[in-house]
Amino acid sequence: MATGDQEDCARRIFGVLPAGWFRPALDDNPRLRAVLAMPAALGAMLFDGIGFARRQTRIATAEGGWLDLAAFDFLGLRVRRRPGQGDDAFRQRVQAEVLRPRNTRPALRRLLLDLTGREPTIIEPGRVQDTGGYGVAMGYGAAGRYGNITLPGQAFIEVRRSLTDGVPGCAGWGGTIGGYGIGAVQYVSADMAASGIADDDILASIAATVPAGTVAWTRISG
Repeated sequence: MATGDQEDCARRIFGVLPAGWFRPALDDNPRLRAVLAMPAALGAMLFDGIGFARRQTRIATAEGGWLDLAAFDFLGLRVRRRPGQGDDAFRQRVQAEVLRPRNTRPALRRLLLDLTGREPTIIEPGRVQDTGGYGVAMGYGAAGRYGNITLPGQAFIEVRRSLTDGVPGCAGWGGTIGGYGIGAVQYVSADMAASGIADDDILASIAATVPAGTVAWTRISG
């Protein structure tokens, strides 16, 4: 017996019945148990429904379409469930986006690292730490980039696509390069097989993170 199940509800109802000849122990009265079965079943259904409704009011516990609705409420269409992505993986993405810092270089770096799992290259042409300068180690084709102090509020970003999109290196259904216990085959979950982030998603995420009035020149490479 668990809290809120049919047996628990039947005993709760039995506990408030008036005393009398029909109040022997519930286990010894099959007729009374049968009478109480319907309201007890209804009570258990209502208890489950209340618990389900309560879970859908928080991102941390929402399920299925309710989690998608919560993501839409907070983030619009900018963050959507990927094909085959389960609740737990999608929930982590939504929570990270809701609490994500914005408008700073560290915030942009963290965003791109979270999206792709690879370190981005961010160059601000007016920032000497990126371009090098007098007394700072630099050289043609080595450390340092071309700088330009006439490009305020602009940055050049190179994003490298994720190396873990889908399940790389494994045979597909009907393939001939593996078999049970041998070769390039493995069991995968829906989350593992889901397609990776699209280039348009990367660009949209950058646009939502950089400060207003700035320009982020972006190159996406493999």
